Formats: sequence, C-alpha cells, structure tokens
Amino acid sequence: MAMSWVVLLLFVVCFCLSYNGGAEGGPSRLTKKEELEIEKQLKLLNKPAVKSIKMKPTSPPKRMNDKESSVVIVQPLVEIALKGESCPIGTVPIKKTTKEDLIREKMLNAGNPGLHRAIVRTKEDPNRKYNGGGAAISVYMPATNASQYSSGQMTIQNGPDTIQVGWTAGGVSCFNTRCPGFIIVNTEVPLDSIIKPSQQGGPVNAFNYYVYRDQVTGDWWLELGLNYTQIGYWPQRIFSGLKDLATYLDWGGEANVLAGQAGPQMGVGQFPTENIYYDAFCMRITTINEAHETVDAKDTEEFTTNADFYRVKDYKDGGQELRHVVLFGGPGPR
Repeated sequence: MAMSWVVLLLFVVCFCLSYNGGAEGGPSRLTKKEELEIEKQLKLLNKPAVKSIKMKPTSPPKRMNDKESSVVIVQPLVEIALKGESCPIGTVPIKKTTKEDLIREKMLNAGNPGLHRAIVRTKEDPNRKYNGGGAAISVYMPATNASQYSSGQMTIQNGPDTIQVGWTAGGVSCFNTRCPGFIIVNTEVPLDSIIKPSQQGGPVNAFNYYVYRDQVTGDWWLELGLNYTQIGYWPQRIFSGLKDLATYLDWGGEANVLAGQAGPQMGVGQFPTENIYYDAFCMRITTINEAHETVDAKDTEEFTTNADFYRVKDYKDGGQELRHVVLFGGPGPR
C-alpha cells in the first residue's frame, strides 16, 4: 500500500460541493460543469487574508485536572504551531486549497456505503444530554491507498448535526475547515497540519481534544492541548439539532472500505492487544454533563461495523493516569 500521511483533523459533517453521482467503489470523471464549479470554489477559498472577529467563550465548563502522563506523550501545540511566527493581527492561518483537494472532496461526497467504524459510544438515553466531551487520541499512520482514509476521532451529535475532531491518514484528505461555519480565532495553530505519528512499543504520541457548548451563546468551541488552547468555534446558527445539547458521543476509529480493495488499516493495523504501547487508543474520554461539568464517560458500549475488519475494546478503568480508555484497530479487508 502507498505511504500515508497524518493530518490534524477537524470537520463538521457537511460538504461544500454537490456531486452528480458515479460508480460505487472508485473515482469518477468530473463533468465540464463540475470542473468550472471547482475553479470557482478555488477562487473563493484562496482569497487574500481578511480580518475576522476575535472572541472567547463566555461560559467554559468546569474541567478535570489533567496532568502529563508517564506512559503517553500528550503533544504540546508547539508541535503544530507556526514556528517562530504568527499571522498578522486580525488574521488566522488557513492552508491553501488545491484543485486536487476539492476533487477528492467531491468524490467522497458521493456517499460512502463502505464506511466502517470501531467505536465506544454513549448508550441511548432520552433523559441524558451533553454539553460536549474530550479525549487524548494517540496518533498513528495506518496503511492506506490514494482513495482511502483512516482516522482516530471523537464524535458529538444531535440528530442530523455532527461534529468530529481527531486525525486522519490517507489519500482522501477532505476533512477540514472549508465547510461553511467554523470560525478560527487562533493566529498560531494551523489546522490541516502534518503531525508526528507514534511508534509501536513507544514513544506514543497523542493530542488532547476538547469540544464544548457555550451555555450563554450556544456556540460549540474547540480547544486543543493540556492547556485547553482555544482554536475556534461553530456558531449555533449553523445547526438544527446541535442548537441544543448533544444526545450522543463516541470515540474510536473510522475507515472507508472500497469494493474490491484491501484495507485500509485502522489504528496500528492490527486488532487490539490490550497493551497501550501497541494499540491505537482514546484515553481520558470524558463527557460534559448538563451542569457543565467534565466527567469521565459513563454508560458506554462497544460498537463495530464488521469485527472481521476492525475491533474495539472499552476499558472503563485504565488507572489514575489513563482513566477511561478505548482501544481500536484492525487490518481491514484482505
């Protein structure tokens, strides 16, 4: 399989471009109309820097006191920050979009019947709602080809609205901030950044993700790192279901399996061995309750689309350092 790359992942499940169809399991030719649409989209996306409104959340939740781990390196944001520089006042770092980015994006938007997940999720409970959640997610580089992706992520959902954060590897790198709505406020941390993967047996690298709903404005904020650095937010106005609190969270891996192809791998490319040094994981998985307090995730269950391809393990007591841990991975179809 082709070499993968690992990109800091942030996306709302919506897509900027429409798609006219195509054969399942493989790329399709773009029509002349679609080519012109992409050229127009490029001009809009790669516009000169403009000032954006800077603001901070008005009501952050009560957080847990996360400390550095002795077994996992929770990476500081300096690893992905602009080295020794920042954007001019009033602007933020945004990766230049290429035509190839938009073509890959359009292909994935055709629908993905081969989407597979190996996750731990909150159990359905109509009486329980969430103001968000968090996790430290280990970073690996699973083998993929140019038409596949594999990710480690956290999902927050209510009805049709979904927020997902984490990392992705592979040739289909379309998860980003290009979809309408996400407002970046940090001048030093570029999303869509290349990040350093872990090595089996160590060292194990992870990134801390934290997403929560502002109780006053209803906006959903993204923070990264142990110091909870504010990156940006999704305004309440772009949502229907997530105008209110979330009803569902999950943590684990996701991969797209195309008909007739082997892979992609998920996590480290093997089923969980129950060893934190050899498995991909989400540790310290938390939810933010209706009282706006961050607590270890409770009442969770395992879910796997196809256990022959990918598997997941839920460890509710990983000790004082790791707390609630999700192990996930697999080789995919062979």
